[in-house]
Amino acid sequence: MKISGTRLLHSAIRLSDVAFPASDTLLARTRLIYLHLDNLLSFAKRDRDGKVDAFFLGYLPDELITLYFRQGELVTATGMGAAHRGVLPLAEAVRRLKADPERAEAAYCAAPLVQLELMYQACAAPAEPWVVDSRHPERIFPRVAEESYTGALEIISNGRVNYLQFDHGKFISGFFYARPESTPLPAYIEGLFQPDADGVMPALSVSGVPPTAGLPVQVLPSQVRMYRELWVRISEAIESELPGDGLRRVDRVTTRFLAVRPSLEDLLPSNGGDPAMVATPAARITADLAAWTGALLTEVEVVSPGAGPRILQDATRDQRHLLQAAGFYAHFPWSLTW
Repeated sequence: MKISGTRLLHSAIRLSDVAFPASDTLLARTRLIYLHLDNLLSFAKRDRDGKVDAFFLGYLPDELITLYFRQGELVTATGMGAAHRGVLPLAEAVRRLKADPERAEAAYCAAPLVQLELMYQACAAPAEPWVVDSRHPERIFPRVAEESYTGALEIISNGRVNYLQFDHGKFISGFFYARPESTPLPAYIEGLFQPDADGVMPALSVSGVPPTAGLPVQVLPSQVRMYRELWVRISEAIESELPGDGLRRVDRVTTRFLAVRPSLEDLLPSNGGDPAMVATPAARITADLAAWTGALLTEVEVVSPGAGPRILQDATRDQRHLLQAAGFYAHFPWSLTW
């Protein structure tokens, strides 16, 4: 296989060299064509031995795709390349992995959930490059202390990825690629910046990663379809309650909310996009839809007392079990009786 020369964004590091810390190697790096990806995803989801926190790396010619597993469940995906680092819809990530297996490689490794959160956040945030003098790596830590930095530093040296976590400028923990137990942490970090035996300096990337909020579960396509249908039913119910004024209220509230909750764009009746291409975390899009619904129903309550919980109950009755499981009703002040 021809090694890709594509470089990681803001660095001289080749994507083909990128490797993350792992607590266990479930599948050593191999040609992707040798794998049956669907079987691997099914194994991770159904087999007892596969119910682990793990990541799957797909080394494509021009991109590195990462699939994230939480207790064996595939929950989200990211991609990194020469011009981007970001979140990918799961369906799109799997499609790209299957598109060109002859020229791709893959690895599958277990890792602590906190590390997976950092890996995800470094792409979702995305990570902010730090300007670092490779000849004086010791200057990093005074800067961290001076800024009372909270978050993580991602240090990549010749593809070896490491994460150092800080809380108000104090080091609290980290994840290090193949660090020997006998090597003190300061010596290991210093070694990331040292030239090799021929005096060649390593290809480096140092970035700040904001504090994580967990490893989110992407919204399912079926959820997106359900929420789009719910949007229409609620809008129609409000118009029926306030003829001639209901849809105007819907439009006004929608315009206000789209400015601060952009995920609602995926639920608009005018959006006919493929639900499988939505990469928004399920919890976020659920909360955003509930906030939009709550704002509208609160307005309706002012004009027509008692209409708010009635509309909510009638519009959601058929999907109430799925909505309850998604935490939708927890965002409302009303207690509904079915």
